Amino acid sequence: MAALALALGLSACSAGPGSVEPTDADDPASAESPSAPAQRQAPPISDPLPAMPMTCDADKAKADAIGRPATEANIERARLASGAESVRVIPPGTMVTLEFVESRLNIDVDAENIIIDLRCG
Repeated sequence: MAALALALGLSACSAGPGSVEPTDADDPASAESPSAPAQRQAPPISDPLPAMPMTCDADKAKADAIGRPATEANIERARLASGAESVRVIPPGTMVTLEFVESRLNIDVDAENIIIDLRCG
């Protein structure tokens, strides 16, 4: 009777019916060295942002804008012609951030506020 109680007590501590507890023999890292840590593979990384179509084409606005003063009307005309969502006018020597925004039109002007170049980003 004592043997039956011991057997029932041990079976109650198991992980459950049909479960298999891993052993060192199942781990390839432990077969090489008993103190070697198990190597894990990182899960695959998905692309966090889907590719988006370019919404700015500076070439479409260059012919009409370059050489003109950077007035509000000329800036807006260049934005519309390029298809950009936003505009950044960059005078000489101005520091700008380096992040690339596909939908932004950058308008470079000279010291007299004349448009000298257009580019997207």
